[in-house]
Amino acid sequence: MPEVADVIKNQRLTVSIGTKVLIEVNGEPQTWEIVNIGEADISKGKISCEAPLAKCILGAGKEDRISCKIINNDVAIIIKRIFLLS
Repeated sequence: MPEVADVIKNQRLTVSIGTKVLIEVNGEPQTWEIVNIGEADISKGKISCEAPLAKCILGAGKEDRISCKIINNDVAIIIKRIFLLS
């Protein structure tokens, strides 16, 4: 049976509440922290998990490419890095 450290090491980090992500949106770099409803503060780089952009990227992993519509606009997103905040 694998040790806990091995399981954690082999898990794929995905975008979720409590992560900070570096993404490209239509070629433009952006950094966001995904937070719970009520904790969002755009000026501090924090977006709600209910925001349209967050909904598009939740569950995605590093180097994933996502195509979605945000406010009737086609958006191409690439997940560049994911940071787990503690």
